[in-house]
Amino acid sequence: MSEQQAPEVKTLPPIFLDISPNSKPTEMDSLCMNCLKEGTTTMLLTKIPFFREVMISHFSCPHCGYSDNAIQFAGEFPAKGVTFKLVAKSPEDLNRRVIKSSHATIKVPEIDLEIPPQTQADTINTVEGVLERAYKGLKHSNPNPTPEFEEFLDNLDQCRKGLVQFNFIIDDPSGNSFLENPIAPSPDPQLQVEFYRRTAKMNEEIGLKVDPKSGDFQVDEVTTKTIDKYQSVFSTDQPVQEMDTDCPVCSHTGVSRSCTLSIPFFKEIIIMAFNCDYCGYHNGEVMIGGETSRYGRKITLKANCQDDLNREVLKSELAGIEIPEAEIKLVPGTLGGKFTTVEGLLRDIIQQLSAENPFMRGDSSDAQASSHFQNVLEQVKSFADGKNPFTLILDDPMSNSFIQKYKIDDPKPIIEDYERTYEQNEELGLNDIKTEEFVTDADKKE
Repeated sequence: MSEQQAPEVKTLPPIFLDISPNSKPTEMDSLCMNCLKEGTTTMLLTKIPFFREVMISHFSCPHCGYSDNAIQFAGEFPAKGVTFKLVAKSPEDLNRRVIKSSHATIKVPEIDLEIPPQTQADTINTVEGVLERAYKGLKHSNPNPTPEFEEFLDNLDQCRKGLVQFNFIIDDPSGNSFLENPIAPSPDPQLQVEFYRRTAKMNEEIGLKVDPKSGDFQVDEVTTKTIDKYQSVFSTDQPVQEMDTDCPVCSHTGVSRSCTLSIPFFKEIIIMAFNCDYCGYHNGEVMIGGETSRYGRKITLKANCQDDLNREVLKSELAGIEIPEAEIKLVPGTLGGKFTTVEGLLRDIIQQLSAENPFMRGDSSDAQASSHFQNVLEQVKSFADGKNPFTLILDDPMSNSFIQKYKIDDPKPIIEDYERTYEQNEELGLNDIKTEEFVTDADKKE
C-alpha cells in the first residue's frame, strides 16, 4: 500500500518587511481629491528598526500637481492608553527621545502649551526637537505677535534651551507613544508612566470598535487556549459556558467562553476568553468576586526549583512587581492583569521591557545603557529557564493578586498583609466612599 503524501503547505510572505534598499512599494490608481481626476498612490508596509510596523504612503496627481505624504501606525493597538509625565530639570533631559502618534497630546502646563494630536503626528524626535518645532511653527504663523504672545514665546524658548525646569506630559489613548527612560529597566525618578483603560469615546476616536465587555485583566495566549485545564487545577462544579459573540476586530461571529473557579486559599474568580477563528483575534479577562479587601498584600516567593516556576500566578492590574536580583521594579499597570505561571510572568516581563524600551536597541541606542539593558534581560531569561534562583515580589494594595500554594502549610510564598496609606486609598478612590448610612445596629455593636 502506497504511503499517502502530506499536502504541501505554502508559507505566505510577511506583510511588513524590514526597511532595506530592495523594499518594493505598491502602486495603485486613486482619485485625486483636488481635481477629481486619477492619480497614483505609492504605499510601503515596513518595519522601523527600533520602533514598530508602519504604513508609508505617497500620493501624486499628474493633472493638477497635487501631492501628499502620510505615515500611519500598523499592527494592533496596545490594550491600554498611556500617560508619560517627565520633570525636565537639566539640558540632558531634553535629549530624551520621543515617539508621538497621531492620537497623542503633549502639554507643558507651566507655560500653557498644548500640542494637539494631529500636530507633529507620527514622528520620532527628542524633547528639545518637539519644543523646537513648536517654537518655530508658532513664531512663523504669527509675524506680528502681541506682547502676551511674545512673552509666551520667550517662556517656550527658555524651556527648549533647558534654562528652566518644566513638566513634559504625553497623553496617548492609543498607547502608541513613548518617552525614553535612559536608565531602563530601572524606574526613573523623573519619569512617571501611567496606563489607563480607554473609554468608549476614546476607542471610537482612535478607530477601534467599542467592546462593551472589555475588562481589567488579560489572560495570556496559553491560558486562553487551554481554559478547560483549570477545571482540574482549581475547584469548580460549573462547566465552561459558551456563547456566540461578534468579534470586535472583524465583526464575524466568534466563541466566548467563561468559567467560574474557586482558587484554594484565595477567592472566587471568573475567567472569560474569546477567540475568533476568522481573523485569529483572541482576548480574555479575569473578574475577581467578593468585597474590597481591607488590607493591601505583599507576596514574596523565593524561587529555586522548577516547581516554583510552575506555580500559578494571578496578578491584578494594580499590583507592582519587583525582582531584587535583577534590580527590576515595575510600577502597577505595566503588565496589566495576568493569569499565568511564574515562568510565564517572567517571559511576559522580558517581552514587555523589550517592547516598551525601543531605544535600547538598534544603531540609535547608547552602547553602555543598551549593554546594561541586555544584561538585565538575559538575567531574567536565566530565571525563567530555571538556571538561577531569584525572588519575585508582588505588591497589591487591593489584595487581588495570588501565587499558588501547593499545600496549606507551604512555606512558599510568604504573605504579608499591611494597612494601606491614605495616599493609596486616595489613588484607589476609597477615601470618597461613604458607608456610614449603610451601617446596621448589629455592625455598631461589633
